[in-house]
Amino acid sequence: MVWFVLFACKGVEPAPEDIDSLNRYLWRHFDDENGLALQEGIRNLHAIMDADNFEERIDGSISNLVQDDLAMVGKEDNDASLLSGVYFVSKVNCSIPGIEPNVYATNQDELHPDTYIRYSRTYTSDFDAYVNRETDRLTWDTTYEIEGFGYAYEASLSSGMRYVPAQSDGDHADMLITRTVLQEPAYFDEDSTDRGMFQDFQMELYYQLDSGDSFHLYAIWREMILFGDVSFESESAQRLVLDGLADWDTDMENNCR
Repeated sequence: MVWFVLFACKGVEPAPEDIDSLNRYLWRHFDDENGLALQEGIRNLHAIMDADNFEERIDGSISNLVQDDLAMVGKEDNDASLLSGVYFVSKVNCSIPGIEPNVYATNQDELHPDTYIRYSRTYTSDFDAYVNRETDRLTWDTTYEIEGFGYAYEASLSSGMRYVPAQSDGDHADMLITRTVLQEPAYFDEDSTDRGMFQDFQMELYYQLDSGDSFHLYAIWREMILFGDVSFESESAQRLVLDGLADWDTDMENNCR
């Protein structure tokens, strides 16, 4: 009853009922004091995607973040209009307790052996406090070198992870959500700033289905120039990234523990 009164007093912004707007809604509520809006978003995601009967992955383009969304992560000087967005939804044959250690692990290069040339992750918050559920947040910084689109480049990113427990009978299950931000442009050429990944904002979430599988959503908003006027707006560039996310799902199932 106390929970209900607090919920009624504070209210929760209604979650959108379309996948395009829902991605931005989840991004904006990542840092909420409580997880009520995030669970509201999951309820709508579950309904939109008919998650209990979901079989094949779905992906596509989504609208950009806006300037206020970038300001939330300290990137108010970036230009949101230059971004292009994609999303990916799938079902992973692994439970949340099996997925969680794979998300926060520091050895991502071993978990995804065909992805990185070099990889380093350092926690920037108290890891023990997170795994002991003394806090629901964990943060880290990452640097990696990767070869993609015919180029090898180095990137530095900051990430946050949040564990959101089910808070009412209407919630489907506990969920994990992460948000990642590229800190500096990652150029493809040492002597040129014409080509590279200039902005990158990512959000990923998992929640468990009654079947024991987990439902997976991944969204990326990116500004990237490959060569000439070929950018991340191109269908071929987006397809490479989206197919790569499918490979990561396979890795997750293989590494599930």
